[in-house]
Amino acid sequence: MPSRLRFGAGATNADAALATADRLCGDGHYAEAADAYELAIAHAPANWPSYGRSMESLLYSLSSVDSSERVALIARDAYPRVAGTPSAPSVAASGLGETLELPADYPQRRELIAIHEARLKESLADPDVRIADDDRSSYMASLMDARKDAGDSTGARKAAEAWSRSSTAPPRGRRRRISVSCSTRIGCPRISSWVSRSARSRCSSNRSATSPTTTIRPRVSRSPTHAMEAMGRCDRLH
Repeated sequence: MPSRLRFGAGATNADAALATADRLCGDGHYAEAADAYELAIAHAPANWPSYGRSMESLLYSLSSVDSSERVALIARDAYPRVAGTPSAPSVAASGLGETLELPADYPQRRELIAIHEARLKESLADPDVRIADDDRSSYMASLMDARKDAGDSTGARKAAEAWSRSSTAPPRGRRRRISVSCSTRIGCPRISSWVSRSARSRCSSNRSATSPTTTIRPRVSRSPTHAMEAMGRCDRLH
């Protein structure tokens, strides 16, 4: 970790590290931001109220520098602590999407996919977890990706149909063509893991005034609309 990131233990110091992390993330320094988020989490007390949002931002920062393995493993270990909270689906979806990006011969790939997929389903079904409609749609797309990756055409079709019924899906006239064609085609573009809007907006809102041209374009931040457009192109090509 950068030598300048030195804080003691306790909520106050964790909050200081978190503020530094948010600033770094806002300026587009994702690797350094990830170090600072990890430091904040490491020094925070067990009941730290910012744990969930810090974990989301950590995973966001790591995914922005293509640290798929770290995201997959950190999300696996962090989920039990955020289960039942608004951060649960974001953590599970980030872990799932980045695990799907790992090489096919990665030793724990299949096990990690199963863990993250089950946890994402669990969090989406939890009536006590409030999820924005567009976030929910994105998370459901990640479940479709997982079924496609497994070669499970039936499961992929069901996930695609559930996704198309989400409130942010296109008008009904386009739903069935996109969901059916892309749930059964291995060649369709992969929709990577999705971080919640809250994690993305924190980085945007903390962007330094001295870096007005910095733009956050992490691989995992595509909107459902972009995903649908990509899937539509896939349908035309097949």
